[in-house]
Amino acid sequence: ENGIEIIARLDQECRENPPAAKTISNITLELKQQILDSTQELTDEQRSQLSRYEAEAYRHQGDPQRAIKIYSILAKQRPTDRAVQQTLAELYAGGDSDRDHNMALGHWRRLTRLSPAGTPDWFQAKLGIAQALAQLGESERAAEVIKLTMALHPDLGNDQTKRAFERLLSE
Repeated sequence: ENGIEIIARLDQECRENPPAAKTISNITLELKQQILDSTQELTDEQRSQLSRYEAEAYRHQGDPQRAIKIYSILAKQRPTDRAVQQTLAELYAGGDSDRDHNMALGHWRRLTRLSPAGTPDWFQAKLGIAQALAQLGESERAAEVIKLTMALHPDLGNDQTKRAFERLLSE
């Protein structure tokens, strides 16, 4: 088992065991540095994976700004990577400022362009757009996004997504 596979397991453990995530993420960051310090040659894909795990470790430690910084670099390197765009949108959506919400809005919009219409990623992005607009105080525009999405795709992907759209519309 190589270091990146171990880090992947540690990342999964953070997701499954939130109370231990901060401690586990410290181990992740130490192991990531050991991998970078080793003489082992890494491919671009392996470097990208390490960056994602590093960002997730900071996220688990409650440091979203460091995670955003790393994911922003990844988003520039991999502009069509839907997972990177979605994670960056989620991180910005968790912020408190209008700037954060505007950044989230931009990444959600990018995700709608990258995702085929009617797919789970596309519905999540549409919901993210509506939520960001609502957070920015643009409730009417948020309602327009929801109503148009509901008109074009009445099932809204699944029951959970449909409830989330309906809940936001009723707020």
